[in-house]
Amino acid sequence: MAELVVSPVLQVVFDRLASPLLKKLGSMWNLTDNFRNLQRSLVYGQVILEDAEEKQVTDRDVRTWLSELKRVVCEAEDLLDEITVSGAFVDSYGDLQGSSGMKLELLGTHYAERVRQMVGLLEQIRGEGSKFNLRESSGVHFRRETSSFVIESEVYGRENDKEKIVEMLLASEEIQGGEVSCIPIVGLGGIGKTTLAQLVINDQRVKQHFDVKVWVFVSDCFDAKNIMMAIIESVTKEKCHYLSMDALHSQVWGLLNKKRYLIVLDDVWTEDPEEWEKLRPIFKGDIDGSKIIITTRSKKVALVMDSPIFPYYLKGLSEEACWSLFVRRAFQRGEEMKHSNLLPIGRQIVKKCGGVALAAKTLGSLMRFKREERQWSVVQNSELWNLDEPENGIIPALRLSYLHLPPQLKRCFIFCSVFPRRYEINKEKLIRLWMAGGLVQYRGDSELEDTANNYFNDLLWMSFFQEVKQCDNGGVIGYRMHDIIYDLAQSVAGTEFMILNHSDLSKNFSQLRHASVVCDFRSSMIPKELYEARRLRTLFLFSIGNFSEAPCKLFSSFKYLRELDLSGCGLMSLDDSIGDLLCLSYLDLSNTHIKMLPRNIEKLHFLQTLNLAGCYNLVALPNLANMTRLRHLNNSGCTSLTTMLPVCEPFSQPHTHPSHNTAKHRKLVRRALPAYSNQIRTLPLFVVGRGVDIMLLERLSLRGCLKITHREFALCT
Repeated sequence: MAELVVSPVLQVVFDRLASPLLKKLGSMWNLTDNFRNLQRSLVYGQVILEDAEEKQVTDRDVRTWLSELKRVVCEAEDLLDEITVSGAFVDSYGDLQGSSGMKLELLGTHYAERVRQMVGLLEQIRGEGSKFNLRESSGVHFRRETSSFVIESEVYGRENDKEKIVEMLLASEEIQGGEVSCIPIVGLGGIGKTTLAQLVINDQRVKQHFDVKVWVFVSDCFDAKNIMMAIIESVTKEKCHYLSMDALHSQVWGLLNKKRYLIVLDDVWTEDPEEWEKLRPIFKGDIDGSKIIITTRSKKVALVMDSPIFPYYLKGLSEEACWSLFVRRAFQRGEEMKHSNLLPIGRQIVKKCGGVALAAKTLGSLMRFKREERQWSVVQNSELWNLDEPENGIIPALRLSYLHLPPQLKRCFIFCSVFPRRYEINKEKLIRLWMAGGLVQYRGDSELEDTANNYFNDLLWMSFFQEVKQCDNGGVIGYRMHDIIYDLAQSVAGTEFMILNHSDLSKNFSQLRHASVVCDFRSSMIPKELYEARRLRTLFLFSIGNFSEAPCKLFSSFKYLRELDLSGCGLMSLDDSIGDLLCLSYLDLSNTHIKMLPRNIEKLHFLQTLNLAGCYNLVALPNLANMTRLRHLNNSGCTSLTTMLPVCEPFSQPHTHPSHNTAKHRKLVRRALPAYSNQIRTLPLFVVGRGVDIMLLERLSLRGCLKITHREFALCT
């Protein structure tokens, strides 16, 4: 069952309140106190939300309360967007009316009252939530403790992995500086890291090679004292009573000195080098061949270890190995032959596992007492996140990875649930979508793009993304979410995210905020039911190319829309009413047949990304001087462009050579060029068709590659 996740939404509102424009408007319209009260009301929710999100699984009343809290927080986000848009008009034009048409002197009073009402609603919900005795989360999540014990006959498909690790353990190398070699085993939650370590530590060759073998279950509560106490107790078989760090260091050193030892630290999460430094005694040895195995979901943990041995990245099981695990859990020994009608369905169910051992075990256990074809077919046709799993099932296990993320990464990960399953993610595109959605905030002097890139890499290191490699040279061409990780994303996304096709339109769209529409040849129009989602913020259209004109209703219905992707949909024209999407920050028209962009596109004051790649018919760009927040303009493949300026009057005049220093020409230059250095960072193609184009180029501060065409004109000037 999908769960309600509210904390990332709260963080988005906090970030909105911290934006420079809202702070400026707060001072201009006397809203500062109102914003402060709103922030104070949200703080309480932030403190106890994680506890509420965990309790909702067993308490329906908590779930109902969470649903209401999320609805109001989302409305608060909408209100802040309205204030921001109105303020942008005033800030840009000194307009006497905001975007709503209300006179400037009334705007402050109007918004102050609405913010007060919002604070009142949040306070009311806070009062209702107090009866649940919710407490601030400790940040530590329960895990069933592991040990070195394993029944090898119940493990499938790990023979080769075991041999490779054993080979590393038995290899002899000189100890450099007394450092003990560390072997990190890295992989998805539930993929079999712990099982592999258990197989290795129980191998007869390993038992004979090492004088001391220790297993320590670490989990996300990393405590150096507890780890050393566990080592002492494992070696001495006695309760450890040492309390000081110095005494523990001395005892561990005394027990391991002059011995070849193997220590397994299972399920490690901490990436803090200072914490690892406290364990320094177990990383020192004077006997050749001592080793430490670490199992972790994070590549960062492996990098912190700074070991001369490369991490071992554990891959998924073969489908046949998953099938063996599934059968062992779903049937008693030999019973499967009595139910041959279920086996083909079971084969299809196993495909949901994606090579993850715990998923095969969970699904097998789920089918243990089901012997009707109908029951098996229901599971086959259900999404993994909608199945009733035990507490130690695959989605609860993976949810630990999600809960371990900081708020900014949680909301970026949840956003990815709007993509279809196995969608190939372009890293740069995703980064710009995160930026446009307000999910990335400035941190010091860092560019937004650099901060978002760090977000992406953190998720990659935690295995939330996987690299898609090109067959020929092995280069990375994109990224995907593993099927099980995709199921996790769907389980935490809630009703705000949805992927629509024309066969499933029975759901309630009123709370929908992020949607993908998957079209085919037979039906390429946007479903009319989607227009019920009046607060939609993201819309991706996955069409095969026969969506020639976007309906005007699309632009009039979704006033909060921030991200619109119409790439590859066969679009030939774009209505002027797109200028009504005042919140729009991301617009993708790539690989369409569009020839002209409407002038009103220049009214999209918050537009950060405009993707026109592959628009081979496009003859002109908008006036970049009017698009002051535009950061990424992708015009690669726009082969019909002859200039970087608009081709409408007065820019269509041929005499735009810099040497024509007339008053008329100077006025044209002022209208064509930004008055200050532009924010544009990405512009892969620059077409020099006129003298003013060269002057525009001088004002850009670009990143990445730039291709300049028609350079012969530049040389002439």
